[in-house]
Amino acid sequence: MQLNEDEDFKLISQPTDFLGLNVYTGKFARANDEAAFEILPMPPPTQLRTRNG
Repeated sequence: MQLNEDEDFKLISQPTDFLGLNVYTGKFARANDEAAFEILPMPPPTQLRTRNG
């Protein structure tokens, strides 16, 4: 693969016109005898988080 850093830098230095983010939220679950699983409460955060988690 040929590197062309000058062309790469021209491209990545352009202003951003669109930014897409995939933000996922999960849940804690465990096996349960009465059901296939049960959802558990989220543990307290150990670090600062955004409103989205």
